[in-house]
Amino acid sequence: MGFAAPAAPFIIGGSAAAGGITSAMGARRQNETIEATRGANRRALVAQQQQLVDESAFERRKRLDAAASIRGRMRTASGEAGVGVGGSAEALLRQNDFDAALAQAAINRNLGNVVGSVRSQWQAQDIGLQAGRQDPIMSAFAGTIAGMETGLSIVNMTQQLAKLGELKKAPGTAGGQSGVVTL
Repeated sequence: MGFAAPAAPFIIGGSAAAGGITSAMGARRQNETIEATRGANRRALVAQQQQLVDESAFERRKRLDAAASIRGRMRTASGEAGVGVGGSAEALLRQNDFDAALAQAAINRNLGNVVGSVRSQWQAQDIGLQAGRQDPIMSAFAGTIAGMETGLSIVNMTQQLAKLGELKKAPGTAGGQSGVVTL
């Protein structure tokens, strides 16, 4: 049978080992990349949430300052007119305070909604990343099987080539070879 018969176990074993090791290392590298990406995504989530909190705090401060400015102008106008802060002026001040409180509640609600949306998107990404994880042992097993199949194919091909070489030899030619293939 030629060279393939004695070497067959080594070819199959070597192919199986190479396939298993390569697959396990690939799975490990993929898992490491997934963990690094998850870490980067977590840091980005924290930074984005902090930015949203900071922006809403700034917006709340602006609204409170605007309400205080309106309140001050209304009191100044009432004082200059010689009218006390009562009656319709008091009603306007209460409305201003109510509007400021309503604006604060809307800012808080919007912040909660946006942060919730950002977290949901992060969780969906994280689930998708985790789905890409591979078990290195199972990958090694699958790679070993694939390597064995490759080794068997190599041995089979070598044996078929050896048989084909034997069929090519024609009796009575110099060196046992002729240009005619006999089957």
